[in-house]
Amino acid sequence: MILKKKKKNNRWWMAVAPIYVFTVIFVALPILYLIVLSFLSEAEIFAAVGKFTLDNYLKILNPVYLKTFLESLKLAVSTTLLTLLIGYPFGYFMAKLSEKKKKQMMMLVIIPFWTSALLRLYGWIIIFRSNGLLDKLLMGIGLIKEPLKLLYSYPAVLVGMVYALLPFMMLAVYSSTEKMDWSLVEAARDLGASKFKAFYTITVKMTLPGILSGVVLVFIPSMGLFFIATILGGGKVMLVGNLIQNQIQNGRDWPFAAALSVVLMVFTSLMIGAYRKITKVKDLEGIFEEEKQASKSISSPDIEYYVSAGCYGGALFFQYLCNLHIMDRDHAGLVLADVERQRFIGSIKKQLDFGDFEQRRRRGDRYFRCSRYVKN
Repeated sequence: MILKKKKKNNRWWMAVAPIYVFTVIFVALPILYLIVLSFLSEAEIFAAVGKFTLDNYLKILNPVYLKTFLESLKLAVSTTLLTLLIGYPFGYFMAKLSEKKKKQMMMLVIIPFWTSALLRLYGWIIIFRSNGLLDKLLMGIGLIKEPLKLLYSYPAVLVGMVYALLPFMMLAVYSSTEKMDWSLVEAARDLGASKFKAFYTITVKMTLPGILSGVVLVFIPSMGLFFIATILGGGKVMLVGNLIQNQIQNGRDWPFAAALSVVLMVFTSLMIGAYRKITKVKDLEGIFEEEKQASKSISSPDIEYYVSAGCYGGALFFQYLCNLHIMDRDHAGLVLADVERQRFIGSIKKQLDFGDFEQRRRRGDRYFRCSRYVKN
C-alpha cells in the first residue's frame, strides 16, 4: 500500500495578497509620489513643474521654519512627559486589577474613541472659553476674579494634545505591565530591596518596551496634529502640521509641503528604528497582539510578520494623510472666521518669503485677497 504524502498547504499567500495590494497602492505609491514631488519646483498656478531642485529642502533651514520645528518639538516633548506622568500610573494599576475590573477600565479608555475627535475638542472649547465652565467654577469658589482666557493659547493646545493622545500611553504601559513576571518583584523584596528600589530596578526595566512604545505613539503624532492647534490655538500656535496644511491650501506650494512631510517621515522612521534597536522588539507594544493571535491559525511561519507589516504600513499611511489631507473647513469646523484678517495675512508672511508673498499678491492669488479668505 502506497501512502500518499500529504501535500503542504501553500495557499497562505492568498491571505497575504490583499495586504500586499493595499500596501503597494495606498502606502508605497503615495510615499513615492511624495518623495518625487519634494524635488520638483513650484508651479506658478497649481501643483508643481517637472524641474529638479533641492530648494525645497534648503528652504526648511530658513529661521522661520526652523522655529516652527522647534516649537513643534517643544510641544511634543511637553505632551509626551505629561502623558507619561499620567498614563504610567494608570496603566500600572490597571494591570493589577481583577479580570472583571480590567475589562471595565478598558471600556472606559476606549469609549472616547467612539465619538469624533473634533466633537470632543469642541467640548474643551466650551470649558476653556471666556466665562466658560472652568472660569465660572474658579470664580464661584473664589480662586480668580476675572476670566483666565485660556482658549486660543499654548496651555489649551497642550491640554488638547494630552487629552487626545493619553489613551495610547495608557494602553502601551498596560500591555507591557500585564505581561510582567511579578515573582521577580517579590524576590527583590524578599532579598531586602525597598519598594522604590524594587520598582525602579525591576518594574521600570521590565515595562521599558511599553514606555518607549507609548513615547513613540505620543511624540510622533503630537508634531503633526494640526487640527488640535487650529481649534484650541486659534492660529496662534503653529506646528509643522499647520505649516504643511497652509502651504497646501493657502500657499499652493505643494513641493515644499511634500519636503516637510518627507522630513517628518524620516524623523518618524528614525524614532521607530531607535525603539526597535533598544527594545529588540519589532512591533510597538500593545498594538499588534490581536493580529498575532488571529494569524496563528494560518500555517505559514511568516504570515505573522506580513499581517503586522501590512497593518503597520496602513497606520503610517493614515497618519501621513493627516499631514497632507486638504480638509474642507466647513465640514471639519476649522473656519478661521474668528481670526482677524491682518493676523491671518501676518501668519502667511511669516511662513513665506516676503518676495514670494508680494509676487503671489500681485498676480491675484485669491487666497491672498484679504477680503475673500473667509469661506462663506
